[in-house]
Amino acid sequence: MTEIDDLRKDMSRIEIKIEQVLTKIEPISRLYRGNGKPSLDVRVSVLENDLQDAKNTSQWASRTAVGALITTAGTALWYILTK
Repeated sequence: MTEIDDLRKDMSRIEIKIEQVLTKIEPISRLYRGNGKPSLDVRVSVLENDLQDAKNTSQWASRTAVGALITTAGTALWYILTK
């Protein structure tokens, strides 16, 4: 009978550990599922797309600014040479 009692005690300890692990995992799982919002992977995907859009916009703004500076310098040089 002692072997069966030992097994029962071990099973009881295992069940307690499983409950503790589930208790610790639940908030993380709720966060991943979204907790009333879109899930975490959807939110990350949206933010990555927004970041890429912002990067593309800043690249075009930089190119436009450089182009405007070159055009201004060329116009000033042309004005100086033709005067």
